[in-house]
Amino acid sequence: MREKGKVFEITGSVARISIKPSEACKSCPCSSVCRPAGKTMIMEAGNRIGAKIGDEVFVETSAKQSMIALFFLFVFPVLLGLIAMLITTRHGGWYMVISGLVGFALGLVFAKIMDAYFRKRGKLLPNVVEIVKSENA
Repeated sequence: MREKGKVFEITGSVARISIKPSEACKSCPCSSVCRPAGKTMIMEAGNRIGAKIGDEVFVETSAKQSMIALFFLFVFPVLLGLIAMLITTRHGGWYMVISGLVGFALGLVFAKIMDAYFRKRGKLLPNVVEIVKSENA
């Protein structure tokens, strides 16, 4: 996925970029996940090419990065919740519900830990791939 945005903050080798919805976003059925209110999205991206504050840039995310992130954020917590419920089926009733919720919550905690791990190592971050217009030029 390739998005166009404007750099508004740089911290080390990571740029924060504001991205307005494009025409493609308006027709995408998943746009409510990325932009629940249809407003500007803030994205952090690796800044290997040296974009500066005010530059318009293209940011790119690979399909592999997106799939890994989606797995940890959505699939893993649900799987943990279902596994916890299956383990407690012989107790039935509220035990299953509570264990399912606890499993789901643990999955979310694990997703948060994995996010911190990948962020610290610069993995799974989109990358600034092109400077479209530089404010400093």
